[in-house]
Amino acid sequence: ALSAQAFNIQNVVCPADISGSASIIAQGGTAPYTISGNLTNLGVGVNTVLVTDANGCTTNVSFNITATDNVPPTVSCPSTIFACGADFISYPAPTATDNCGSIGAPTLISGLSSGSVFNDGTTIQVYRATDAASNTATCSFAVVVYPIPDILFDGSTDDQNGQGVGTISVSPIGGGGGFFYVWNKNGQ
Repeated sequence: ALSAQAFNIQNVVCPADISGSASIIAQGGTAPYTISGNLTNLGVGVNTVLVTDANGCTTNVSFNITATDNVPPTVSCPSTIFACGADFISYPAPTATDNCGSIGAPTLISGLSSGSVFNDGTTIQVYRATDAASNTATCSFAVVVYPIPDILFDGSTDDQNGQGVGTISVSPIGGGGGFFYVWNKNGQ
């Protein structure tokens, strides 16, 4: 009985490649054998060829070409973003590249989307990119929002006859530390 099998199967690296190939060996039946179907320039998927012997007997041979890409995409996120006071914050979109060509935009998997209101504190933004071979990579960055500082009026003493001896006592509250004061006399 005629039988045949595929061997020397050459897979492709990237899912869109069409550089796969295979060889067929036939036995049984009556030689010579003819093979109908492509054995070169093959893409990902199941390929089937028809083998026919000299007596017209036939058999189908199917084999699978797979993508062997195991290189994750490269994802780039913005640097840490600093802001004062809860507000709408927009940031540049993360980008992704892949060894197998174009790739879609990274997807936000944790955090807030650009243009959202970020409250005081640190929010970690995590983005993921997935290539055509299902390899994934992530990047992350922080959005740090410092509370807006305020002052607490502690007290004052009046000036005496324009001598410049009056005092004002204030305490900073909130903010992120390191305060300095600028005093103006009579609003100047």
